[in-house]
Amino acid sequence: MRVNREQPGFVMNRLQGALLTEMFSVIRDGVMTPGDVDALIRDGFGLRWAWLGPLQGVDLNAPGGIADYLGRYGFMFDQMARERGAPAPVVTPEIVATLQGAMRAALPVEELPTRVAWRDARMAALRALRDYMR
Repeated sequence: MRVNREQPGFVMNRLQGALLTEMFSVIRDGVMTPGDVDALIRDGFGLRWAWLGPLQGVDLNAPGGIADYLGRYGFMFDQMARERGAPAPVVTPEIVATLQGAMRAALPVEELPTRVAWRDARMAALRALRDYMR
């Protein structure tokens, strides 16, 4: 991994901080309990993230990849960002083009179904291993 420019705080801490901040809000607002939030991350994202990064995971969640996904659901991320005080949309044509370019360079769109099956098989195996190890 390469950091292209300095920024206050470590990148990993900043990303974890964004997730934790939202988790704290969900708990504070009574949407979920701490245990349920932990389970949601562990049993949902955690299983995917053992094999894929979050952007790769989103890329597999729509037939046309990440640009398709953001075309369908990007408004939600803009709304969440506004709720947190963002002065402008976060899902811009430029970020969509950057993400789609990176994802398609790594995996052509016609290979998405095969990669989805690959992800799902690994998540099932990881669940089985976790259940066995309990």
